[in-house]
Amino acid sequence: MRRTRLALLAALSVVLFAGMILHANASLASAAAKPAKPAKDTVYITKSGKKFHRSICRTLTRSKKIAISRQDAVKKGYTACKACNP
Repeated sequence: MRRTRLALLAALSVVLFAGMILHANASLASAAAKPAKPAKDTVYITKSGKKFHRSICRTLTRSKKIAISRQDAVKKGYTACKACNP
């Protein structure tokens, strides 16, 4: 009877350990599948302005927005809008 309990306990331990390894591998796989950094670097400029803005900026209500990356906007000499603080 004691051997049966020990065998059952050993089998249960193996199953639990295997489940922990499978769970850890699944967590690692799902983390690897996610993009490293979401693309939040898109800002908007206008033809005549010197600032770049967020898409919801109140100062862009009557302007035609031109999408551009934040890095490109900075390289071209645009500065951040103080109203929307992109």
